[in-house]
Amino acid sequence: MGKPTFDIVEAAAILKISRTYASQILKRLAEKEMAFKIIRGKWSIAKDLPPESIIETLTYPLPSYISFHSALYAHGIIEQIPEITYCATLGRTKLIKTNFGTISFHHLRPELFFSYERNLNTSLLMATKEKAIFDYLYLSYGKSKWFKYLPEVQLKRKEIDGGLILNWIESINHMQRRNFVRKKLLSLLKKALIT
Repeated sequence: MGKPTFDIVEAAAILKISRTYASQILKRLAEKEMAFKIIRGKWSIAKDLPPESIIETLTYPLPSYISFHSALYAHGIIEQIPEITYCATLGRTKLIKTNFGTISFHHLRPELFFSYERNLNTSLLMATKEKAIFDYLYLSYGKSKWFKYLPEVQLKRKEIDGGLILNWIESINHMQRRNFVRKKLLSLLKKALIT
């Protein structure tokens, strides 16, 4: 299939067998460590996968991309390595624990699902620097403890387009959230920007 992860439907289609029989074959392969269960109905042929490589499989057919702490770390904006892989999705907010790692999916409305790109080296979908900051600040307004405190941030003036983030903030419909996120961004930029 040209990818390390797949679901029962894909396996059944390629093998031209029923889903039930495909499931039985995969269970037998798992006993011999030739296939590895991710979660119910989702499998891998690789024993060791970075958790970020399975995010699209876990939310398919809905899209998802790496954002929040994970994208901020990948872009060099924070130094603290997140223990969990954080992702934005059009699906429901949920925490999924797999043998490959824990992934925290956070729902964004369709109008906020933009400014991410596929890395040509890893083929992973990831938020741009600005969008990772926006996503984090946007969800910091909620009740979730996941987005209350951001580790020490290092932003370089020429590498971050603060005006772009402010434009996105101005498009937030909810006035209290918009004001909260704007204030938090300005505070973050004031503290974090280095030359």
